[in-house]
Amino acid sequence: MIVDDLNNPNNQTQGVFYQLTTNENNTEYTLQEFGKPINEDEQIVFVFSAKNWTNAMQIKHQFLEFEPYKPMPENTIISQSYQFKDEHGVEHEILATIYQPQQFGEMWQCDYQLAGYGKTQYETSCSTNGFNVIELAMTTIKERLQQFEINYPNLMRV
Repeated sequence: MIVDDLNNPNNQTQGVFYQLTTNENNTEYTLQEFGKPINEDEQIVFVFSAKNWTNAMQIKHQFLEFEPYKPMPENTIISQSYQFKDEHGVEHEILATIYQPQQFGEMWQCDYQLAGYGKTQYETSCSTNGFNVIELAMTTIKERLQQFEINYPNLMRV
């Protein structure tokens, strides 16, 4: 039935179908393009059409009654790669990215991300000063990297 609807030119939309799945406990949700394989312990809870990924995330947040979706800024001001080696000589990379600060009324906001070693941390610093907000992001990234080195003593910075 869905195939017939999709083949009907009067029903075609300019967009992509997405599927929202959840695990057995409804504690984790995954959004991906419709038709992608899902884990055995997951089930599809919602299928919808969206113009792009940002629009799909907005729909997901609304469906789950989350705060409105805020897309990641597209403009980066710096990306820095940190290299580590484990005891077997395997190299691992942590990528730190700071995005262009944005001003919302009196407040400045600077988003930043640390990604690598199987994890991604996306955080935001806020300040009333545009320069301070970048310094706060940089300071926090340094602290997170120091904590990473403490948590993984088997890794050595290269």
